[in-house]
Amino acid sequence: MINFFLNSPRFVRKILAIICDILLSFIALWIAFSLRLEQFHNINEKNFIIYIFSAFLLITIFYFSRIYSSLFRYIDKFFIIKISKCIIFYCLIFFCFIFFLNISSIPRSIGILQPLILLILIVSQRAIVSSFILNFTSFKNIPAETSLVYGINDTSVSLIKILRQSNIYNIVGIIEDKNNENFFSAQEILGIKIYKIENLDNTINKLFVKNIIYTKDFNSLDENEKNILIEIVTKNKVKILKINNLITNYEKNNEITNFKNIDIEDLLKRRVILPQKNLLLKNNYKKNILITGAAGSIGSEISNQILQLSPSNLILLDNNEFEIYNLRKSFDSMKNINYKFILGDINNINLVNNILKNKKISTVYHCAAYKHVPILEENIFSCVINNIFGTYNLIKSCNYFNVENFVFISSDKAVNAENIMGKTKKFCELIIKSLVHDKIYNNKTKFSIVRFGNVLDSRGSVLPLFKEQIKNKKPITITDVNMKRFFMTIPEAAELVIQAGALAKSSDIFVLDMGKEINIFDMAKQLVAINGLSIKDASNLNGDIEFKLIGLRPGEKLSEELVAKNGYLEDTAHPRIKRVIENETLLKDIEDIMNELRVIVDKLDQKSLDNFLLRILPR
Repeated sequence: MINFFLNSPRFVRKILAIICDILLSFIALWIAFSLRLEQFHNINEKNFIIYIFSAFLLITIFYFSRIYSSLFRYIDKFFIIKISKCIIFYCLIFFCFIFFLNISSIPRSIGILQPLILLILIVSQRAIVSSFILNFTSFKNIPAETSLVYGINDTSVSLIKILRQSNIYNIVGIIEDKNNENFFSAQEILGIKIYKIENLDNTINKLFVKNIIYTKDFNSLDENEKNILIEIVTKNKVKILKINNLITNYEKNNEITNFKNIDIEDLLKRRVILPQKNLLLKNNYKKNILITGAAGSIGSEISNQILQLSPSNLILLDNNEFEIYNLRKSFDSMKNINYKFILGDINNINLVNNILKNKKISTVYHCAAYKHVPILEENIFSCVINNIFGTYNLIKSCNYFNVENFVFISSDKAVNAENIMGKTKKFCELIIKSLVHDKIYNNKTKFSIVRFGNVLDSRGSVLPLFKEQIKNKKPITITDVNMKRFFMTIPEAAELVIQAGALAKSSDIFVLDMGKEINIFDMAKQLVAINGLSIKDASNLNGDIEFKLIGLRPGEKLSEELVAKNGYLEDTAHPRIKRVIENETLLKDIEDIMNELRVIVDKLDQKSLDNFLLRILPR
């Protein structure tokens, strides 16, 4: 019977609850009559109307007050207060009904006595059913996962109350963090013991903990707290779960579904610095914007952020049909914004000219590029055509049609470039700076260059690969245990790119503050740990995931740089955007250089291409 109640559809449970309340209203009225008349009450035709009215009135008030939208298993003081308010309203109407009905066999005091009895019966019934359901589910053969709550705050208290209504997580302790002044002297909360963070490893082992539920916003974590979490997951085979609007979700749907494993991004991303609104708006508000490579990782995020800045028109250009389709789906809910998706290539000069002319473009974010190093090392001419010629054609067109701002997305791989991807990016940087320096362009277009490193979870990056390997319990492929990379989240990178473009004077190179370089091998180990898995090696043959060293691939370096050795960084108006000052030889006779390169590419002459790039980009 209990299984039927718990597993039945919600509308069935509502009907059962309504039937129970009808019976309780009858019982409360019978008891009220019996107490008032000091004898057992007999229901007859004269007083039966009051029974029917009582039940109808109660169910109507409860229905429109959404009492039946709450599960019986979740009863607290707020629910009791809500029930009490409904009964008070019920009492007023019920008393008036009896008063004006004026039947001699129905005392007016029944209008007060019956609601009081009814309130006691309903609250008692809900409490008994709640207790019975919880006790029943606790004996079901579904083992609750032993869990700790990390952090002492109001969210922790609310969370514990909610989790007690489920059999999914068994909260065995609370870990105090550094911000627990309000509970400083407490030994326990809601009957659950508080443990010191200094003894966390012992606590995890002693209580056989499977999960640690973190109750704070990960965006507010400082470096010390992140290091604590990294140490926890590295040392112990536990999962760290984060809350995603859990309490709001539970109150709305009565379901505990919004726990989520922390991602490596949560541990790597930095404290948020609020953007400078004037920089975001400067080149975008009420402007006509073109984004090339709009369906890529950075391009799509820039597109989404610019949509919030009220551009006049947003043109999204990409040559990948499927990714354009995906991006378009995400735009379906956007209202009052003029945007257009164009499937095309930046090497199609007529298409580019048509867009710039007819759409009267003011700002261009040039994100289109081939970027995957190992693939491009095997397809160097495709890389040159797309990255160099595509960019050069776009620069000339923007110059001709008096585009106000041109933001070129470069890379840390352009510094002391070892691979063809980095060399093409550096070549484009030189083209921009040389054109501006020689005043070949018309001085109306403001060019800027933005360099940054890897972005977390971008397409083709190492993180999605590691996650897929872990998900399928396959070996994680590591090129070198000493490999390091700069990392930044996609939203932060896009936001800083937009602001950097607004800081430009002309041909400025900006570097985004990427923080410290991260060891890829260490990051992979942390990724294994936060998934509650262990590393399989000689010291742990029963581990879950093993590592496989595959060596550096063509064109890869152990670490990247953001500034050349002869350069330095200069502060700007934004704390995470620096201006690069580098001493480098600029290009002369650019048109002749590009014609020479085109001949080499047409002949697919790799040796000549190597010599050409060595001459143009001396080390």
